[in-house]
Amino acid sequence: MLALLTRMLLLPIARVRRDGRHAHEITGAYQRTILYGGAAMLTIAIFIAIAVSVNARIDRFIDDQRSTFVNQRNNVQAAVQLAESHLQGIVLQHEGRESWHVNANTMHPLLDKYAGLLARDHGMTVTKGDLAALPYTLVSADANYFRTNAARIVSLVHAASLSPGVRATARGVKKGNFVFDTEARIFAFYPAFDAITALSKHPYEERHALAMAETADIREALAKQHAPIAWTRPHRSPLTGEQTIQYGAFIKDDNKHVAVFGYDIKLADFSSFFLDDQFTAPGFLLLSSDSATVLAGGAENDLALNDTARLAVPSATADQPKIYRTHDTFLIAQRIRGPEWVAVYTFDWSTILLGLHGELAVIALTATAVMVLLWGFVLAFDKSVLTPMQRKMGRVYESEAFNRTIVGMAPIGLCVLDANTHEIVLQNVIASKLLAHSPEAAQTFYRSLAREYRGAVRTSPLAKGTVMRSEIVVGASGGKPVTIGTTFVATRYDERDVILCGLVDVSRDREMQRLLLSAKCDAEAANNAKSMFLATMSHEIRTPLHAALGNLELLSMQALTPPQHMLVDTIGKSFGALRRLLNDVLDFSKIEAGELRLEHVAFDPTELAETCAQAISPSLTAKGVQLQLLTDTSLPARVISDSSRLQQIVMNLLDNAAKFTSAGRVALEMTLSRAGNRSLLCVHVIDSGIGISAKDQKRLFQPFAQVGESTATRFGGTGLGLSLCRRLTSLMGGDIRVASTPGVGTTFSIEIPVVVPASPAAVPRDATSILALSVLLCCGDDAWRDALLSRLASWGVAAETVTPAALPNTDGRGRILLYAHAGSDIAGVDRQSIRRSRDCGLAGIVLLSDAYPLAPEPRDEGIAVSSLSRAALRLALATATGIAPPPPRRSSAPSPVRARHARLLVVEDDDVARTLLITQLGTLGFHDVDDVSNGVDAIECCRHHRYDLILTDLNMPDMCGTELLTRLRQINVATPVALVSASVPLIAGAQPASDDFAAIVEKPLSIEQLAALLVRLLPVDRQAHDRRAMHRATHAAAPRAILPERELWKTFAACWPADRAVVRDKAAANDVDAVLRRVHKIKGALRVLREDALADLLGEIEHVARTEGLAVAMRLWARAEATLTARVDAL
Repeated sequence: MLALLTRMLLLPIARVRRDGRHAHEITGAYQRTILYGGAAMLTIAIFIAIAVSVNARIDRFIDDQRSTFVNQRNNVQAAVQLAESHLQGIVLQHEGRESWHVNANTMHPLLDKYAGLLARDHGMTVTKGDLAALPYTLVSADANYFRTNAARIVSLVHAASLSPGVRATARGVKKGNFVFDTEARIFAFYPAFDAITALSKHPYEERHALAMAETADIREALAKQHAPIAWTRPHRSPLTGEQTIQYGAFIKDDNKHVAVFGYDIKLADFSSFFLDDQFTAPGFLLLSSDSATVLAGGAENDLALNDTARLAVPSATADQPKIYRTHDTFLIAQRIRGPEWVAVYTFDWSTILLGLHGELAVIALTATAVMVLLWGFVLAFDKSVLTPMQRKMGRVYESEAFNRTIVGMAPIGLCVLDANTHEIVLQNVIASKLLAHSPEAAQTFYRSLAREYRGAVRTSPLAKGTVMRSEIVVGASGGKPVTIGTTFVATRYDERDVILCGLVDVSRDREMQRLLLSAKCDAEAANNAKSMFLATMSHEIRTPLHAALGNLELLSMQALTPPQHMLVDTIGKSFGALRRLLNDVLDFSKIEAGELRLEHVAFDPTELAETCAQAISPSLTAKGVQLQLLTDTSLPARVISDSSRLQQIVMNLLDNAAKFTSAGRVALEMTLSRAGNRSLLCVHVIDSGIGISAKDQKRLFQPFAQVGESTATRFGGTGLGLSLCRRLTSLMGGDIRVASTPGVGTTFSIEIPVVVPASPAAVPRDATSILALSVLLCCGDDAWRDALLSRLASWGVAAETVTPAALPNTDGRGRILLYAHAGSDIAGVDRQSIRRSRDCGLAGIVLLSDAYPLAPEPRDEGIAVSSLSRAALRLALATATGIAPPPPRRSSAPSPVRARHARLLVVEDDDVARTLLITQLGTLGFHDVDDVSNGVDAIECCRHHRYDLILTDLNMPDMCGTELLTRLRQINVATPVALVSASVPLIAGAQPASDDFAAIVEKPLSIEQLAALLVRLLPVDRQAHDRRAMHRATHAAAPRAILPERELWKTFAACWPADRAVVRDKAAANDVDAVLRRVHKIKGALRVLREDALADLLGEIEHVARTEGLAVAMRLWARAEATLTARVDAL
């Protein structure tokens, strides 16, 4: 059959060959042969698998039937053992009882009684309750023999009548019981009435013989069987005429058989004692030991016990069940120990099919479905895959030449290289021309290419088949090397391993990349130079600016005429603008260099908003622009973020709004919002300025970008403020947006993530309570009025809104009028309304405006106070009701400067800057000040004195500020050290650690900044008893504190000989660093003295010393030295 199948499969191939068709058609025939042949083989395999599966299920079914049979047979065996155990128990119980020996004499009356009854009733009588609990039939032909020998039998009957085994019933059926002596002369039968009925039918002389016949089978079984308990075969009872089975055992006395005790069971009642019909399998039955009689079971009429079965069943044993098969019938047989019955279980093929019909149906359906799917797939595959594939194979032959044409026409070089011999299998014209200038170069190129491929495969076997790229430089063409970019991959072509290569001349691209890299390096160098320039300019500008602002502050404390005060204020504003511009430029550069670090501290957001508003208020008031501060009353008392950077952002936005707003209002709003688990501090700066067009908004946050072409001319500025705001906001993880309409105004909105502490500190309240106040609020601006109502409600103040026109008609008894307005003057109509309202019984009047002072000030109309401070408003309300004392009238007399008890140490190598800092400290009342010019002397001072605060410069000879701090900590000096320097660098890694210094501040340092620094760092017991005294000191007149320029020159002249000698000595020793440090120190002093030309000359000396050498720099130094010596001598 297999040979026939093979010939049928190969016939299409032979036909195709005979017809002489193309190779791809032969391939198609092979493919169809494989497809259909495989499907046929798979079909055969499926049928074999089905047959194996069905056979396994039949075997499993037979095993299941065997298990069922074993369970049924074991149940019967258990019932037999239970019956034997009951019998054995009675036997053992009676054999162990000796009472019947003792009571033999006492039983004579009872024996005489029943002997008489036997004699009277012709050898048969029924027991009464005096002998047994149950009625037994006694049979004995000899009454005298009964009287002398029945004691043993009577005792046994009495005990048996009380036994549960005799009294028990099964499904309402009782077993029969019999007792007789070994001489077979005395018999006792139970049930008594069955025996009486049976015996009564026979003559008197036959009754004893009939009793002997009734027990003949059990006596014969006991004589033949050696087991303790004997079973009889089914036989017909002489008494009842019914089929019966008996089982019994001998009763022994002194190892002698004295009696027999046993039971008889009618065959009709057999199932009640040994089988449970409800749980008996249909095919299970019990046969007698000789297989001749069916004892029980429901299959006796269905079982065809043919000759084979009758021969097979008797061979069954009690050890293991045996399975027999006769034609289409299966039999399982096993004997029951004891009676030696045969348990038989029979079933046939119909039973098997009925039991497995569900599984066989599933197998049949599955097999049918698989066949349908298999051959449907084969036909579909042939139609949709093989047939189109055969067509495509034909196209492949046709496209070979076409592909070669494509290779030849490709715009890049293509070649096919043998992976083993490095032979060029195929290449186009471009590939040949790329290497045509040198045959040696071509060989070198292909060898290098194959070597790279082998190396890649050896390093990573997975690289085989992966597209790889490389660039190989070959011999010069026209005097220049040629760089060929190669893309190659391993593949198969013409039955061999090849490398398919794509070749492109990338020499020009690589040259362009080299130029771009060079330009990038130049740009990075220029950027580093810019950072270095900014770091240098920071120091060069801050040093003279520090001296100028410091002395200007001291000058402002003099008793000047009003015109002089105006000039000093103008100069101060100009220097302040210069300092802010410098700070913006440096911060912008720090952000670009990645060196700007955030400092997360806890602060009060409302207080920050008030500080910013109070700072910008004077400039807006001067322009007649109203400033509104609208803070949400639900703002927490403490949030954590970088407060200084947030204040810088808000101030830049307010400055921007003030710059472009000439009328109307500027509003600062602050709220807190939640975005998931984040808390966002939302700030809005709203102005009614010139507005921004949509076009300008796109480049608004770019560095040095300004709105419109004439903005810089009209309003000034550098265009860095908003760009800095954008970068600071991004650095803090927030966002900034702008919305503007030209001619209407602009709104800047920022959202900054903040951390709200789990248990924020409560907002401190004033000492006086104003909870019982009732306020009439008069405010014409809706937003401002709502904010004031919310603020008053948060304080527990009852507020009611009124209009100015309604004031005279309002009952104001016990109330305070809170009149909020813009500007410093009240409108005439409103003024008249306020004056008339005094007659309404008002408790007081508070005037609220951004143009009023922060401290409540009594005026004719009422108490004037700023709208930019919560504390000021609370105090004004309390003052208006008399809860707090009225504030004093403003006085122009300066407050005296209190002396401070703290001891300070100033470490500064620049004598002029050191003198200025000491003077500023003296102005603030700190006169116990030691000063040194280097870190070594500072350490010696700290060894002998105890200071409350150390102020040090960063760049100093012998020991810088950072090293000084380290040395102080090493000698266990824990004094706070503040870094005051004009050259906190921008270079990465050079920034001092803010965690080491108590504070880091940049020059120029104003008196207010210095006072704030001292308040923050000095111990409380070392500060003034009243901190406000220090604030008054910053504004008090101190004529003695001003240092004229001539005094500063004298200080410089005192140090000049030593500085000049150091420069000469270190130059002679070729110590460039020491020379640069001393020249830098002299240059800083000249900046303070406003000798910019000489300072520039020393700056040039520094540059020449670093770039061209110390010898060239000393020639310039000679000229500077001569000029400075002449100036000093002229003093």
